[in-house]
Amino acid sequence: MAFGNLPTGNDEQDTRLFQVFQPGYGAGLRVLFNKATRTNLALDYAFGKFGNRGFFLNLNESF
Repeated sequence: MAFGNLPTGNDEQDTRLFQVFQPGYGAGLRVLFNKATRTNLALDYAFGKFGNRGFFLNLNESF
Protein backbone atom coordinates (compact mmCIF):
# COMPACT_ATOMS: atom_id res chain seq x y z
CA MET A 1 0.00 0.00 0.00
CA ALA A 2 1.26 3.50 -0.80
CA PHE A 3 0.09 6.72 0.83
CA GLY A 4 0.59 10.46 0.79
CA ASN A 5 -0.47 13.37 2.95
CA LEU A 6 -0.39 17.14 2.83
CA PRO A 7 -0.93 18.89 6.19
CA THR A 8 -1.73 22.56 5.66
CA GLY A 9 -1.78 24.08 9.14
CA ASN A 10 -0.35 23.64 12.63
CA ASP A 11 -1.88 25.03 15.82
CA GLU A 12 1.34 24.46 17.82
CA GLN A 13 3.35 26.71 15.49
CA ASP A 14 0.46 29.14 14.92
CA THR A 15 0.49 28.40 11.18
CA ARG A 16 -2.70 29.37 9.41
CA LEU A 17 -4.56 27.02 7.12
CA PHE A 18 -2.98 26.82 3.61
CA GLN A 19 -0.10 29.11 4.64
CA VAL A 20 2.55 26.35 4.59
CA PHE A 21 2.46 22.87 3.00
CA GLN A 22 4.32 19.91 4.54
CA PRO A 23 4.11 16.97 2.08
CA GLY A 24 4.78 13.40 3.12
CA TYR A 25 4.61 10.00 1.44
CA GLY A 26 5.48 6.39 2.06
CA ALA A 27 4.53 2.75 1.83
CA GLY A 28 3.09 0.32 4.30
CA LEU A 29 1.80 -3.13 5.00
CA ARG A 30 -1.40 -4.12 6.81
CA VAL A 31 -1.77 -7.56 8.42
CA LEU A 32 -5.01 -8.77 10.01
CA PHE A 33 -4.09 -9.17 13.69
CA ASN A 34 -7.44 -10.26 15.19
CA LYS A 35 -10.21 -11.49 12.91
CA ALA A 36 -13.00 -11.15 15.52
CA THR A 37 -12.36 -7.44 16.17
CA ARG A 38 -10.93 -6.74 12.68
CA THR A 39 -7.78 -5.28 14.25
CA ASN A 40 -4.88 -4.60 11.86
CA LEU A 41 -1.16 -4.49 12.48
CA ALA A 42 0.25 -1.63 10.40
CA LEU A 43 3.90 -1.32 9.36
CA ASP A 44 4.73 1.94 7.55
CA TYR A 45 7.86 3.68 6.31
CA ALA A 46 7.37 7.36 5.54
CA PHE A 47 9.34 10.26 4.07
CA GLY A 48 8.75 13.96 4.71
CA LYS A 49 10.13 17.39 4.03
CA PHE A 50 13.77 18.27 4.82
CA GLY A 51 14.92 14.63 4.65
CA ASN A 52 12.74 13.43 7.52
CA ARG A 53 11.87 9.74 7.47
CA GLY A 54 10.80 7.06 9.87
CA PHE A 55 9.34 3.63 10.56
CA PHE A 56 5.92 3.50 12.20
CA LEU A 57 4.25 0.56 13.91
CA ASN A 58 0.55 0.77 14.70
CA LEU A 59 -2.04 -1.63 16.07
CA ASN A 60 -5.44 -0.86 14.54
CA GLU A 61 -6.10 2.08 12.22
CA SER A 62 -5.63 5.70 13.23
CA PHE A 63 -8.25 7.23 10.95
